[in-house]
Amino acid sequence: MAKDVWQQWSEVTPVCACSRALDAEVAVVGLIFIGKDDTSKAGGSPAVFVDDETNELVIQGFTETDTATLAVIDGHSRTAPGESSVRVPPHLMPKIMEAIDVIRARSA
Repeated sequence: MAKDVWQQWSEVTPVCACSRALDAEVAVVGLIFIGKDDTSKAGGSPAVFVDDETNELVIQGFTETDTATLAVIDGHSRTAPGESSVRVPPHLMPKIMEAIDVIRARSA
């Protein structure tokens, strides 16, 4: 059944070619667009994607800038150079769950 879900998904879900820096090289990756916040002004973020090659979640969101919040995060998990914390509204959680289902189906 998992492959049927993935086949249905791949028929209706666009894959976008995006570039990202990996060390000093630039690689082209395919991202499967899962969905975005339909209440966002001007069609912006947050949005959820699945990396077509690695099956990793890629989440676009509002970068956390509150220093107190960042201190709490760093108290549990050090933020490495190049990392950031993003906020995702609760109503986007179904899209994250959908992305996880896509990853599970692709891994089956």
